[in-house]
Amino acid sequence: MLKNCDCQNARTLPLRGRSIRDAFAFVTMAGPVVRGCSQSIFGPQGPIGVAEKTILLNSLVIMPVIVVPTILAALAFAWNLTC
Repeated sequence: MLKNCDCQNARTLPLRGRSIRDAFAFVTMAGPVVRGCSQSIFGPQGPIGVAEKTILLNSLVIMPVIVVPTILAALAFAWNLTC
């Protein structure tokens, strides 16, 4: 293990040359790309289409219950092992 660890410097991450303007540009350009997709999933026809829409929306609601705690646990584990 590291004996002389400066925790304050170890826990700060540089932007590595990226700025908020670059992130804004990416989000702005990603909008038209996403809008180009067809909306057929959210316009179901018939009972099978309605059932597929229900399954899709339920999975989107349930997924964060599993994913968010897993990501937080991984970050907490990594944070505790830095120093």
